[in-house]
Parts: sequence; structure tokens; C-alpha cells
Amino acid sequence: MSVKHSGLKTFLCIVAVTAFFLVGCSPKAVRTDRPQAVESAVAYEAQGVEAYGKGDADGALRSFIEALRLNRSIDNRRGEAADLINISRAELALGMTLEAKGHAEEAISAANDAGDGKNMSEAYSTLSMAKYALKDYDGALKGIEDSLAIDGHVGYKSGSKLNLKGLILMESGRIGAEDAFKDALEANRRANDKTEEANSLRALGEIYATGKPEEALESFKGAYEIDAAAGDPGKIALDLESMAVLHRQAGRTDEALKIFERAYKVSLNSGLYEDALESIDAMIGIYEGLNERETAERYMRIRDGVKKQDEGR
Repeated sequence: MSVKHSGLKTFLCIVAVTAFFLVGCSPKAVRTDRPQAVESAVAYEAQGVEAYGKGDADGALRSFIEALRLNRSIDNRRGEAADLINISRAELALGMTLEAKGHAEEAISAANDAGDGKNMSEAYSTLSMAKYALKDYDGALKGIEDSLAIDGHVGYKSGSKLNLKGLILMESGRIGAEDAFKDALEANRRANDKTEEANSLRALGEIYATGKPEEALESFKGAYEIDAAAGDPGKIALDLESMAVLHRQAGRTDEALKIFERAYKVSLNSGLYEDALESIDAMIGIYEGLNERETAERYMRIRDGVKKQDEGR
């Protein structure tokens, strides 16, 4: 059993974290002499942000679409670009990858017309996300490089975008992923972005797992501490399982068993049944290897119970 690749989980986090900074303008900044359509669009954008934050990507998408309609009704290209980016990211969260790609491309055009460098950068990074999801790694890398170049002109460095660059490089087998994640880690720590810091650490752990197991273990421990403080069950379980795998590979069987046990309980009690089953299977394999048949059979019964829970959902 190898360290589980967390690229998709990290990618989804990038979508969630960055989507909220893209509303056309702040409600506090709306002047009374602005068109009513702008004020209404801002209200819908705020609704979309709130829905997205609660995990309601469908509701967010509906709100962003209405905001887009209003901004287009008065040819507000800057607001249109922001709405298209938010629409694209909500679609990515919903698995609507081709639609997301198309809306990101529209956002680039709108931001260009508006002379809006910030939204242009965000549009390119969103297009990169969509192409990453479509496994168009050449296109994804170009998109994130374009985004980072725009940010670089104003002296800004985004840790989440560097994480995405690292993922693209790692997933496509290119060189440079480690450096990208190190740069991302530095930027995230400087910005006190704990979620993205954990993503950087987890990704570095995956890279170090082959050849630098102790460095990998420290990286996963760092990610675990952040994820545990945030209370994110999926990432907590992933961090624990990754650490358990490394302990098992190093021959620290007792420690591996303890951590696999913790991982399966976190997954089970948060409804992540497939992840729970993977950890239980790992434990069964270890106990069978130790010729502790009775204990292995006990976990086989536990596994059967988890499978029934999963089937009964």
C-alpha cells in the first residue's frame, strides 16, 4: 500500500478557497448613484458566496448566473468577468468541467476588455484548474504560468496558485513540482493561509515518500496538525493514513497499526466508508502477516459491518 495521492482533494480545496474573492465589487463600496442592476448583482454575488461557503455549489451557481445576467444587462464587463470566474469554479465543484472551461475562457475575454488584471489572473488560474481536471496538462501549465506572470507584475505571490502549479507538474511527471510546493509553502506561511499550507505540506509529503521517508513523515505530521485544528475529517484521515503507510514501510508495525486504527475511525464516523475500508484492509493485511489470525478475523467482521453501512446509505 503506497501513500495515497491527494491531488484531487487538494485541487478541490483550491477551488473552494479562492472563489470567494471574486465578486464584482464589495457591497460596502456600492454608491447610491450606481445603477440598480449593479446593486442587485452584488447582492446575488454575496448570496452565491454564502451558499458556496456552506457547500451548496448548486445554489451558488444559480446566484452567480443571476448576477451575470444583471451585469450583462448593463455591459459591466468587470462584473461579468468576476461572475464568470465564480460560475466556472462552482461548475468545477459540481464536476461540470467542460462548462467550467468555457466560462473561464469567456472570463478572460471580459477581463481583457475591462483592463482588469486581477480578474484576468484569476480567470487564467480558473482555466488552468479546468484543464487540469481534463488532464490537459500542457494547457493547465500555460494557464497557471500566465496567471502567476500577471501577479508577478504587481509583486503578488499566491500560494494556492503555486500549489496548483505543483500539482500539474507532479501529475504530469514534469520536473519542478518540489520547488513549486516549497515556494507555495513559503507564500502560504507568509500569508497565514493554514489550509493551503497544509496542502503544500501534504504534497511535499507525497514527493518525499519515495526516497525521503522521514521528511515525508514530518510533512504529513505538519499537515495533520493544521487539518486537525480545522476539523476536516477527510484530510485528517488522509494525513493519518499517509503516516501509517510510512511507518509500515519502515517496519514500525505497532505504530502503523495504531495510526491506521485512528484513520479508519475518523473516516467511519464522518461517513467516508471507502476510506475507512482501505484503512481496515491495511490492518487486516498487517495482522495476517504477523500470523495474528484471530485479530485479523475481528477486523474482517468490522469490515463486513462497514460495508453494510455503506450499502445501506
